[in-house]
Amino acid sequence: MTAPALALDQPKHCRLGGSAASIYLSCTAAPSLWKGRQRFASAYADEGSTAHEVIEHLQHRRGASAKALATDGEMLVHASDFVAHCDALRPLHTSMVEEQVSLEGLWPHIDPPEPLYGTVDFGALTEDRRTIIVLDFKYGKGVSVSPVNNPQLMFYALGIYFRLCATLTPEVLDKVLYVRMGIYAPRQGDTEPRWWTIDLVDLLDWGNDILKPAVEKIHDKRDTSFKTGSHCRFCVGAPICPALRAQAMQTAKDVFPDDLTVPIDVVNTRLTPPSDLSDDELGEALTRGEILSTWLNAIRAETSARLARGRTVAGWKHIAKKAYRKWLDTSKAASAFYGLGLGRDDLWTTPELKSPAQIEKLLKARKVDPKKLVDSLTETPVTGVSLVPSSHPAPAVLSSPGASFPPLTASDCGD
Repeated sequence: MTAPALALDQPKHCRLGGSAASIYLSCTAAPSLWKGRQRFASAYADEGSTAHEVIEHLQHRRGASAKALATDGEMLVHASDFVAHCDALRPLHTSMVEEQVSLEGLWPHIDPPEPLYGTVDFGALTEDRRTIIVLDFKYGKGVSVSPVNNPQLMFYALGIYFRLCATLTPEVLDKVLYVRMGIYAPRQGDTEPRWWTIDLVDLLDWGNDILKPAVEKIHDKRDTSFKTGSHCRFCVGAPICPALRAQAMQTAKDVFPDDLTVPIDVVNTRLTPPSDLSDDELGEALTRGEILSTWLNAIRAETSARLARGRTVAGWKHIAKKAYRKWLDTSKAASAFYGLGLGRDDLWTTPELKSPAQIEKLLKARKVDPKKLVDSLTETPVTGVSLVPSSHPAPAVLSSPGASFPPLTASDCGD
């Protein structure tokens, strides 16, 4: 899929890009806090970026370089599975991999108020030219993201549509009727992408009636407002957000004593035990706790950023994380152990069978329909439950009083 090139010196991300759409469409004042602020670097963010690079190499059939780039076998397997899911969508009329798309088409006769672009993991037009496809890869283990009404996916889909407008004839473009948007998050239990399909006309209405006015309002600094919510956890302005701070502080005042010298064990004795709360009170406590948690996480990130720049934050410091030993040179280490009498079976792990998605890809290459056989040899086990707000699109797990599930862990209840 080709189109007029974007500027070569253009930054990888723009202020109002696709990855930030869920924030600024919910809170139009949020971008006013972003100037000069950067998301605090973390191992999780670096891991996600690397996984996307691995996918790009695999999509372009550079398997050796992808294997060298992957930080571990898990990353390589999940990246390969994503590529296999993309390949399963073929044959296609046209496709794109890790390419930038622009939304300047929302302003057809004038320049947009500011740059508006983002990078698509995988985008395509089906062979019958009726459906635009967007498939996004999420490598994180934490927050589950739904494709339904997802501003980031809709942003990318619009960008692909405008790319097609620049490359297809009007006769071919008139055949496009639908938009199919998907998310594949393998470390959150996805074995297949989760899809959401809408009419193209509904996507265009969203772009013109929702996204475009919001961008113009934000750029002109006109009638913007703060609004707290689940989007706050991803906002780089959270540590200095007046609305989030006010709500968090009010929640804290309602629960905790003003005297910070009171020992935590004394504070705990003053709080109502969770077992004594009603169902409604428990739900309210969780909702209010989410606000505190979001603000506290933002404060932790800001504190770490300042310490990393050499500043001093009263009562806090950085310490080294626990590191695990790894071989400097596996071949040299193996030779040394061979010399001590250890054999190959003692030193090397047994290779594992490739994932179902990878095997399906191999069978399809041999012109074999893999679905029935693979389905008969696989299972998708339920490993537990996750606690999420009732607004989450996934269906609730209905439990009887005697139902047995693995105990919830901290990772099940948040990031």
